[in-house]
Amino acid sequence: MAGEAAELAKGPGHRRGVPGVLVGITAFALAAAAWGIGHRETHYYYSAAVRSMSDSWHGFFYGALDPSAFVTVDKIPGALWVQALSVRIFGFHGWAMALPEVLAFAATVVLLFRVVRSWAGADAGLIAAATYATTPVVVVLARTTIPDTLLVFFLVFSAERFWVALEKGRRRDIVLSGVLIGAAFNVKMLQALLVVPILVLVYGVWGPRPARKRIADLLLAGGALVVVASAWIVLVQLTPASGRPYVGGTTHNSAVELVVRYDGLDRFRSAEQHLPFGGLAGPTRLFNHELAPQIAWLLPLAFLGLLVGLRRSRLKGLLGAGYAFWGLWFGIHALAFSGASYGIHPYYTVALAPAIAALAGAALAGRPRRGLLAVYLVVGCACAWLLTERADYLLWAPALATLVALVAFLAVIYRPASGARYLAVVSLLVVPAIWAIDSLRQQQTFWGAINPVAGPRAGGIDAPDPIAPIGDLRPLAAYLRAHSGSRYAAAATDALTASPLISTFNLRILPLGGLSGSDPPPTPAVLQRLIRSDAVRLVVSRPPAASPYAIARNSWLSQHCRVQRVPRFLALREMHAQLLDCG
Repeated sequence: MAGEAAELAKGPGHRRGVPGVLVGITAFALAAAAWGIGHRETHYYYSAAVRSMSDSWHGFFYGALDPSAFVTVDKIPGALWVQALSVRIFGFHGWAMALPEVLAFAATVVLLFRVVRSWAGADAGLIAAATYATTPVVVVLARTTIPDTLLVFFLVFSAERFWVALEKGRRRDIVLSGVLIGAAFNVKMLQALLVVPILVLVYGVWGPRPARKRIADLLLAGGALVVVASAWIVLVQLTPASGRPYVGGTTHNSAVELVVRYDGLDRFRSAEQHLPFGGLAGPTRLFNHELAPQIAWLLPLAFLGLLVGLRRSRLKGLLGAGYAFWGLWFGIHALAFSGASYGIHPYYTVALAPAIAALAGAALAGRPRRGLLAVYLVVGCACAWLLTERADYLLWAPALATLVALVAFLAVIYRPASGARYLAVVSLLVVPAIWAIDSLRQQQTFWGAINPVAGPRAGGIDAPDPIAPIGDLRPLAAYLRAHSGSRYAAAATDALTASPLISTFNLRILPLGGLSGSDPPPTPAVLQRLIRSDAVRLVVSRPPAASPYAIARNSWLSQHCRVQRVPRFLALREMHAQLLDCG
């Protein structure tokens, strides 16, 4: 036991072959994420915002959804700033929007190796990097324009700086860690703060400096976090409402409400399952048929490794600090995702991947006793069999993994060399890697860009709100361009309808009521003024959201506008929509 702890506690080291293996893992990550980068669907909502933001610095700062900066996206636009800058440099292309996520994925692989190497040695770092790079939800998400890949990049970067501060006691590193969490907050808001209690506890207990200096370090890091995280919120709040877009997703046009209520407490206190993804909330959610094939391949093994590591390290020294750090990362995120009553996209679980990868790396690299290694291999292979049961054409993969695991275990018994243990690692990673790679060959649907999943359903899980394929929208877009008002080509009663017309056809669309059409603006009175001034003439109208503001707008439209009967507009039927002429 003591020998294993000493092995895990070894420093970074520069053993022969480590740089080359890391380069290979990173190259795999880049290739998997960038494969077909120029021929993918992009997230309709984020793409519209990126196009709008790239055309105007005013819209850029506020995260405007539409070209006229009428309403913002329903979150802080940190990730969209990066994508909009890429579009400004390279032009409006799908690959330009996805490029920041691809690079963030590859950079996270390297950063995770660095932090795990410092904690548990070079072998553990390599296994952690390989585990992260082959986790299906990580790979498939990095191929989209969804911001969670960038969120994890900032969080792992923060962890890497934090670990340097824990080892060397340099104040600048713990402060930089706080700055990076602030940057992550601007990408995904309150979710980024889940790691804050972990850093405070671990640094407070295991920090290398005297207690007073540790407290000062944490206060300075907290101050840096608050400044970076609150900058956009404060500036938006200080700007008069007439000088900026309406804050999407809110009732009172408040950035504070956006962060605390809409994207915060409402995710947990609602009794309804608002999203048709992720399964029901509860302790088994991470193991249901939607989430488990995305993230749970090595989850049981990582949990076992955590228990073994806690017992053997007895939470002493930096070895114990590492188990506390990654164990809390795993536990807090697992509780948050399991308890979110709002419903979660499967890709939210990508934030669990660094902890699972780190704990699996430490478990497999520490030269566990043969009996323990056998347990790890049995658990890993069992997961491979269970998670592929719905994919008949991939059943050969767990059979291959089981065969390799058996060969590896026999090799460890009769020739206990490190190469045999590497073969054991390969047996555990081959099936999730195949599951992830299989996603690359499948045709991605429109909804696959919005709710990406890996494996047999990599094309995407359809959502209940209908949207027309881009090809079917072309006649409608041409009609709107030819018969538009003086300021807007048209209005649309929600962003689901407006966004593809903005992003794909570069039309100036007014999104009534923001994302779902449930936001207050514009009121019927304001809408009437826009129509009378000829700023808006045509409206693409869908059944209203369950919001008094949306119902009031749709009621006014039905009373004052005529339905245009245009049989050739297949897109309208597919979206359950009508084209209204209010001129």
